[in-house]
Amino acid sequence: MVRVHEKHRGTAALEQARRAKTYRTLTDVDMLVEARSFVRAGWSQGANARDKYGIPVSPINGHAVEFCIRGACIRVLRPSLSELSTEFCVPSSYISTKIASALGFDNSKELVAYNDADGRTQEHVIEHLTARIRALRRGIGKP
Repeated sequence: MVRVHEKHRGTAALEQARRAKTYRTLTDVDMLVEARSFVRAGWSQGANARDKYGIPVSPINGHAVEFCIRGACIRVLRPSLSELSTEFCVPSSYISTKIASALGFDNSKELVAYNDADGRTQEHVIEHLTARIRALRRGIGKP
């Protein structure tokens, strides 16, 4: 469990409640539409996210400006996978699998390999996201 300093406990509880509501209402399509906008703004290979200097940072870091496909989804979900795990008792492996599944992959390792493949471009990733959004809207796909 995440330990919160006593004077911040009320604020943390309110933030947790706000986040919980967001997670209950966010569909896979919603997540991918938002993730696509992050990838369009800036794409990364070899790291979930990078700052304007190209240095790897957490995708939820305010300085992140480039995102891999997985990092963009994490950014949309807002807190890191470990925060989701500790605050909501959801195993991070489940969250990673959920993101991969929404994107049409069996697991996070396949997802990362797709994003980081030699010759992969930002446009390829945007096209993949667009295809998944269309498939999910038509009711085709794993999720």
